Amino acid sequence: MSAPLLSMTGSVSVTGHTADADFTLDLTSVNHRYLEIALQMPEQLRHLEGQVREHIGHALKRGSISCLITLTPGAQAFGELNEDYLHALLGAYSPAGARWVDELKAVLYGNLCYVKYFMEGHFPGVSMFLPEGTYMLFLNCRDWCEAHHVPMDELLRRGVRAGVIWQRGADFGAPDCIRLNVALPSLLVEEAMQRLKERVFVD
Repeated sequence: MSAPLLSMTGSVSVTGHTADADFTLDLTSVNHRYLEIALQMPEQLRHLEGQVREHIGHALKRGSISCLITLTPGAQAFGELNEDYLHALLGAYSPAGARWVDELKAVLYGNLCYVKYFMEGHFPGVSMFLPEGTYMLFLNCRDWCEAHHVPMDELLRRGVRAGVIWQRGADFGAPDCIRLNVALPSLLVEEAMQRLKERVFVD
């Protein structure tokens, strides 16, 4: 677990949406010698107060924290608000959540680079661009398919049989490509590349 942040001054406002309700989370913090949490929330969510305070306490060691949770006028079924979603919001927009996002981005970028250089190095005729802001790769396989006389649909079927679940690029406006999701643990990405090498991109 990451160490608690020693101090923080700042604010954030987040709007959440669930199937039952919409709500807004406003967090404001100023430096303070101790940790003080002022929490305002609707009565319908009062049973979550202890858990909200616990989340804040894990992320911050000191500071005067003001947390306001409000429900929009059109929200319905307040008693059935998705508690997991609320916890995820609190975690994602805390300093600890920001560090987790940075670590996640590093893993995703590493996966993207690994796939690009592995495939372009092992399968001449396959090319791709590294995307920005997504973990989806479009593998241009046209030249490889033409050189090996393998139809694109057959290449797709080989991948699925090998346990690599990818998608037809034509469904996303890229008929020469196959769409691959690399939002996986790095070891699984490496295993997928080995399966492609041994069982898919073969004559």
